[in-house]
Amino acid sequence: GIVHLQSKHLTSNKINISASLESYNGYDLNVKVHQPILGISTSLLTGFNYSKGNYLFETNQFGNKYNASRANGYYRNYYGSLAGALTFGKWQSTSRILLSQNHQGIPGAVVQGKIESNSAKMSEFDFLAMTNLYNSLNTNNLIEISTNARYNYIHFTDTEALNINPQGLSNKYFNRELQFQMKYTTSYNKLKSFFLIESSIASLNGDMLQPDVNSFVMRNTFSTGLTIIYDNFDIGNIKISPFSSMRCEYITSFRPHYSTSLGTKIHQELIPITLRMGLSNNYRIPSFNEMYYLNYGNQNLNSEKSQTFSIALDYIQNNFISANITFFNTFIEDQIVSIPKNPISWTAKNIAKTRNFGIELNSEIILFKNLSVNLSYTIQNPRDNTDNSATKGKLITYIPQELASGFIYYKNSIVNAGARFVYSSHRFALPDNQFESLLKSYFIGNLFLIRYFEMLSMKLKARFEIANIFDTQYEIIKNYPMPGRTFNFSIYAEI
Repeated sequence: GIVHLQSKHLTSNKINISASLESYNGYDLNVKVHQPILGISTSLLTGFNYSKGNYLFETNQFGNKYNASRANGYYRNYYGSLAGALTFGKWQSTSRILLSQNHQGIPGAVVQGKIESNSAKMSEFDFLAMTNLYNSLNTNNLIEISTNARYNYIHFTDTEALNINPQGLSNKYFNRELQFQMKYTTSYNKLKSFFLIESSIASLNGDMLQPDVNSFVMRNTFSTGLTIIYDNFDIGNIKISPFSSMRCEYITSFRPHYSTSLGTKIHQELIPITLRMGLSNNYRIPSFNEMYYLNYGNQNLNSEKSQTFSIALDYIQNNFISANITFFNTFIEDQIVSIPKNPISWTAKNIAKTRNFGIELNSEIILFKNLSVNLSYTIQNPRDNTDNSATKGKLITYIPQELASGFIYYKNSIVNAGARFVYSSHRFALPDNQFESLLKSYFIGNLFLIRYFEMLSMKLKARFEIANIFDTQYEIIKNYPMPGRTFNFSIYAEI
């Protein structure tokens, strides 16, 4: 879809400088300059970051447990952006160009007898240009136009991949995308309508695509959508806000796809509870990676089709306490997943039928105007539901049954402090849920402290953060250990 980034309209000169140091020889430095030019709000950003990435992790090699240092995990990145905002008549325009040049090692999997790959490298150049236009035709009509152009180049090398090529690997990929979106919003009394048109052209070429695509693939899309909302239809003390939407999309090499949704929101003015219900049909097209990359892509993939029903209760009390509970039930046909072929490589495939149902809980409490607490919890049951399948009833790979997170934040005019935590229950890397493919549950906690002060007419902000304070050893992807405890100190200056 369209990337929608807006730039602030700045009317004065401003320079922001940021520098940070972090564990494992990491650092970041960037400078941002705001300079209005001929009535155009303009900002320029340039920066550089680096990390050696040699974090410690625990490994078990044939019964011998010890801590190893991650090798070939370095990265260095040069980045920059140029943004501008302009108002002319009723039109507002924002534009932005983003550039980055990245070099990094690809350390690979940690398996028995082999800690990692020391030779795989990747270089990437990325260019993204965006322009957004807005026009409030009158109080009831708004038109928005967005364009997005992207160019991406990747060069991957691995001198040790002799089993694939006697000379090792040296592969290049070029991705180009052009997107256009127009959205028209209109309202009449309590009736609101949103009409959307989108179009895109994308291409990928490289020397490690599936052989029968001749190193080049292209995809064109065109879609239209309509959403209608009736806001607060009154029946006594009850306010009802029904909505419906439909989207139709035409995509190269795929049949037309349709998505629909229907729902309502019901609120009784005498109690602080709102009921929400929704029913939707959606789809997801396989990506270029999932279809065409050699040794991973699968050109026979079908699009995902899903049907979801949800019902929720929202509670808000005096803007200090809010909570909601949502029940969901989703059926998916041809769900796209990544399945390991061996400990170090994967392939994309469809699962004919899956079902996931569960409950989500979210809450926010604001105490003493300076302290806020956010908590969320999800319990779900994502399983293969394919008839006559050897994996029917098994958990879908890499999807946990429980997820929890929390955020505690304290702020005043001088000091901000907070803590974050994330919990994930166990997962399986293989469809048959073998014990050997188990990824254990993990709990990650982060702490941070921010101090504001002024010096020599400069506004300064210092930030100190400890990530993974319990030094938890965990994996998100099987055989790829994540970093333990890390430290980061940053300082920001506004001139």
